[in-house]
Amino acid sequence: MKTIAFVAVGALWAVLWNSPPSPILASTKTQCEANIHPGTSCFEYVGKYGVRCFGYSPSGKPSTGRNQPVSYPAMALGKPGVPSLNATNAQTMKLIVRRKPETALRFVTLPRYGLVVFDANRGPCLDAAGGYPVLNQPPNARFFYEPGEDPENLHVSPP
Repeated sequence: MKTIAFVAVGALWAVLWNSPPSPILASTKTQCEANIHPGTSCFEYVGKYGVRCFGYSPSGKPSTGRNQPVSYPAMALGKPGVPSLNATNAQTMKLIVRRKPETALRFVTLPRYGLVVFDANRGPCLDAAGGYPVLNQPPNARFFYEPGEDPENLHVSPP
């Protein structure tokens, strides 16, 4: 009985603190359908460092496609299985990492936009409105990225 109570409290803690689901839950289809962790899209691990967020289809149901982009932690750059960046993008990443060294920085390459760097401080697949600000955008731009809602696009935030 104590074990069941411990698991229930742990699950409640994860929901309240909006933490990403465990790899065991994330790999099951029921996690996506039941939305056990509100605020986090279904996802899968890709290799040792990558995370692919499924997002949602136009009908509002979790997408099951495997063609969504994969995001990686900034600190994994240069490690096996992590895509390398061209010189310009690598320099951009270095500058952002220096500015925000103790964060959950992640990067993804989107076909329409190129390199996108974001601070995934609420998990790699957040599906809440507003998402994460894009850190490598021009000073006057107001783009944000919702990896758990629409992992293939950027959105403009209101002024």
